[in-house]
Amino acid sequence: MYANNSPVLVTTRATVQKPLSTATEERDNVVAVNWHMQCSKEPMHYIISLNKKSFSHQLLLKSHAFVVNNMPGTMKDTIEKCGQVSGRNVDKFSKFNVFREPARTVDCPRLKDAKSFIECKVSSVIDCGDHSIFIGKVLFSSKGDG
Repeated sequence: MYANNSPVLVTTRATVQKPLSTATEERDNVVAVNWHMQCSKEPMHYIISLNKKSFSHQLLLKSHAFVVNNMPGTMKDTIEKCGQVSGRNVDKFSKFNVFREPARTVDCPRLKDAKSFIECKVSSVIDCGDHSIFIGKVLFSSKGDG
């Protein structure tokens, strides 16, 4: 595993209903996550905790896939900004110049500038009051370009 205890950016993608419409659209989101860790070595699993009100929580319940992106320290301001606004109303990728690329094994983006990334498919969700813990089976992990 390449992640550590510092905040990470987690990326998700799902099809959602457009506001004030019956039409749908595919949406990507990126969110800062402080609560995350490896929880099993064999088979490899990783957990993240998300507030139930967050847009990423909504997307993850639909898609069941996420990428944990361990970002370089030089992006501390970007990580903080991604945790301060909702992707429901703002395209954080454009607003904060966060560059994405296709993940290798899941249908959501990973971040081009990540030092490392962990691609996960949700295997279980645990209700924890105002948060949910998403347990993801690690499908692929690698050091990135960042």
